[in-house]
Amino acid sequence: MKPEDETITVTIPDRADHGGFPEHLKKYTISSKCPKCGAKRAIKRWKDYSYDGSRMLFCDRWDNACNHFDLYADVRIEAERDDFDKLTRMVDEARFNLSAKLGREPSLQEITDHLEAEGLIPPINEGVIV
Repeated sequence: MKPEDETITVTIPDRADHGGFPEHLKKYTISSKCPKCGAKRAIKRWKDYSYDGSRMLFCDRWDNACNHFDLYADVRIEAERDDFDKLTRMVDEARFNLSAKLGREPSLQEITDHLEAEGLIPPINEGVIV
């Protein structure tokens, strides 16, 4: 399976109380497999409304092959966990590469500088006056 087939990107509200405002729509990249059973996720997709109790917001809806359904709150948690896992892998890889290059354990600052230099993370202390 190609890496781009392992994930899907959905546009959903970034919060439960979105008030119908389009600025509360956000794209989330999640697994293409159901987190409950591993079956194909989002076999049928369409645009529909999310209702927060007061207003509606036009966003993505989908059906999974297994008939399990995805709550938007669960999708947001899954995407955040995936982002944390990706960052952890990037830090571990940078630490390993720098250890080999330096012949010693790199400091956290050296790892951060390396990730910034590679463009993998935005500058952390940009504009901060100490």
